[in-house]
Amino acid sequence: MKKIIYSFFVLIIITSLSLLANHTKLSFSNVKDFLASVFFIDSITVDDLHNRYNNGKVKILIVPGHDDKYFGTEFRGVREADLTADLGQELLAKLKNNSRFEVYITRDRNGYLPEFQNYFDTQKGEVLKFQKSQKAIMNAYMKKGQVDGVFGVQHNNAPSVVVYRLYAINKWANDNKMDLVIHLHFNDYAGRKAGQVGKYSGFSIYIPEYQYSNAKASVAVAYNVFMSLLNHSKSSNLPIESQGIIPDQDLIAIGSNNSLDSAGFLIEYGYIYEPRVPTFAEDTYQGLLNFFENR
Repeated sequence: MKKIIYSFFVLIIITSLSLLANHTKLSFSNVKDFLASVFFIDSITVDDLHNRYNNGKVKILIVPGHDDKYFGTEFRGVREADLTADLGQELLAKLKNNSRFEVYITRDRNGYLPEFQNYFDTQKGEVLKFQKSQKAIMNAYMKKGQVDGVFGVQHNNAPSVVVYRLYAINKWANDNKMDLVIHLHFNDYAGRKAGQVGKYSGFSIYIPEYQYSNAKASVAVAYNVFMSLLNHSKSSNLPIESQGIIPDQDLIAIGSNNSLDSAGFLIEYGYIYEPRVPTFAEDTYQGLLNFFENR
């Protein structure tokens, strides 16, 4: 527990130092650099989230990982996409019972909801333009040495259609001014033989890497959800995930190339071969309440 809390505060300190450095650069840069630097100004803050909860509604998007065609991992006939769809419905029901939340979900067991399928089908040109633009700005910053490339957990390469949909979801969230985006997943690792239980277990939460504009708000919410999940689950014992909350620069779901304005994180609720914890949705909900009701 001390290690988890220590890691959290180290992350906050690094974030603060980074922001101070960014503000210093802004003060002495030319007009072109100044306009580009808006790319990394906070897109949402902890105060923003608390103010919306206390004075209006917090707009939350739930994204159950994968879909019926690209179903993620599986274990003895149990598919990740089905587990995340069911968990998404549980979390949706709990959040909808709180009048301060305005909740959306991308899909259920029958597929993507019409609003999202229509967005995928009709906004392809705009989404691809958005994807290209975000990558170009990020690459330009890296070439100039103003952004550090951070190599973290190695992820599987997603098919192009999945990459497109993830960027589309980010753009939809930006267009519709979501405050929080939560991706739901179950974990696995490449060394496991099909049909056999693996040696790793436990949950983890991936957050945007600290240089991104939604990083600070994301880690604040994710930390509360992480601590709540610890009530009935253990954090991952995969060495590279041992800190529990993992900053990531490459996951599109949480804003790769600074593509997500809202706070966001991705929860790996444990490994696909582990027994499911019946309180996953409740613990996630209670973690969100802990954040929003306690400054």
